[in-house]
Amino acid sequence: MSDVIELLDYTVSELGTISDPKYVLDSDPVSKAISLMKENSLGSCLVIDEKINLVGIFTERDVLNKIIGNDELLNEQISKHMTKNPQTIMANDSVVIALQMMTKGNFRHLPVVNMEKKAVGAISIRDIMLFLANHLKDE
Repeated sequence: MSDVIELLDYTVSELGTISDPKYVLDSDPVSKAISLMKENSLGSCLVIDEKINLVGIFTERDVLNKIIGNDELLNEQISKHMTKNPQTIMANDSVVIALQMMTKGNFRHLPVVNMEKKAVGAISIRDIMLFLANHLKDE
């Protein structure tokens, strides 16, 4: 058990899986976000404004709950269907903080930001679980 607790003290950057940020502009159509996610095998993409500020996140859950069966929405701006002002984490924050945020907020994808609050990537609950499984397997 203490092995798990020690692993939770690792930082988000030590997960080694912060994905390169995949962005769409808030004015881009939903279809562009879905294509980006599909091409990169991602469960989410980050949404930025013209000043490269993070303004939202669009996830596979958004696709399932809002878009599937409503093809007319594919041409609408992503800003209408994204989660606005998502919670974020910094790369030097601990894994346990990421887990707490994801559990409390009931989400699986978390943007990672730098000191200037610019998105530098994202992590998923899967990234955390793989990290834990790989490290516990080695013990």
